Amino acid sequence: MTSSPPCMPESLPLARVSLLVTRPALPGARLCRRLSALGVRCTHIPLLATEAQTPPAQVLATLASTTVDAVVFISVAAVEHGLPCLREQAPHLLAAPLIAVGASTAAALAAQSLHGEQPDNADSDGLLAMALLQHPRHVLIVRGVGGRELLADTLRARAAQVDYLEVYRRILPATSRADIATLLTTAVPALTLISSAEALRHWQDCAGADWTRTQLLVVSQRLADLAHSAGAQHLLVAKGATDADIEAALRTLVTPPTP
Repeated sequence: MTSSPPCMPESLPLARVSLLVTRPALPGARLCRRLSALGVRCTHIPLLATEAQTPPAQVLATLASTTVDAVVFISVAAVEHGLPCLREQAPHLLAAPLIAVGASTAAALAAQSLHGEQPDNADSDGLLAMALLQHPRHVLIVRGVGGRELLADTLRARAAQVDYLEVYRRILPATSRADIATLLTTAVPALTLISSAEALRHWQDCAGADWTRTQLLVVSQRLADLAHSAGAQHLLVAKGATDADIEAALRTLVTPPTP
């Protein structure tokens, strides 16, 4: 558990905001640095981590003898865990158009000297609006075990064959439960950032009956609906999941509305 310095100059625009950042280690730390520079009192307790998952041998054998119209990487973790698998088992697939769900995923591909096309909006709806995915014959989706089926179901409705390469599992970091228990008995933050359905479930599990004590800052209306249906009463909805979107949402807390 890491926190920004407790005392922030009042001249900083977000000095009165306290936020629990629950993103995984690296993206969470990056967001905390950005927001701390604006005065936000950030506490970082990751609610998600990933561990590698070896795909079944039958899946790997099929990849080696197939061709696709596009390979979709659904997250940074999909790139980190999926590229080594593809390079070893089916390097020819990396010659197909590569699609990254958002800027961070595209940057992870770029770090490996690969270009990933990005949708205008970093979600399943944004992916489905891309020209590359309007009439594909065969699409490979690289992702973690489980997850939403909207992308695959819609592509199949467009007559595409869709295969999954599931290369990691989402897990709760070992120390997070104890860190959250400690936090909730000391300085409860005004807001808790929730960036995915898995993080919401982990937050409910770790915080127990106290999970609604803070306002939730969520990154989509879908997450807001999930949280509200589970019992959350105080929600702040960001326009998206980027660091800039989170900052913009926080600024609405301290900026008077336009007349």
